[in-house]
Amino acid sequence: MLGSVSSGRQGPEPLGVADVLGRWSECMRAAGFSAPNPVEAGADLPSVKAPEPDAAEIRMAQTDVECKARTNLVGVWFAVEADYQKAAIAQQPQAFEALKAERDAQAARLAQQIAGLPGG
Repeated sequence: MLGSVSSGRQGPEPLGVADVLGRWSECMRAAGFSAPNPVEAGADLPSVKAPEPDAAEIRMAQTDVECKARTNLVGVWFAVEADYQKAAIAQQPQAFEALKAERDAQAARLAQQIAGLPGG
């Protein structure tokens, strides 16, 4: 198992993400859905625990995707998270080099095991 290194980010969402989450939530509300954030969206729908989604859950999912596109939520969230991760890497380069070496060693071991399989 690979070790882990945290970016150290805790607490409320950064301003850029908080702003776009607010716009996403407003978009959802305008379509008749109440959701504080995408992670919790639909959690209160009864069909979430059912084997198949119902029409309301499907409509909410479609609206979620439309609102994410309209507000560029995924792009903003990705950019902010990438900045945090780049900063963490810059602050702890040796720890990340060790993780990379461990990952590369695991990949080499897996490649050897796969090569030893019939048809590998």
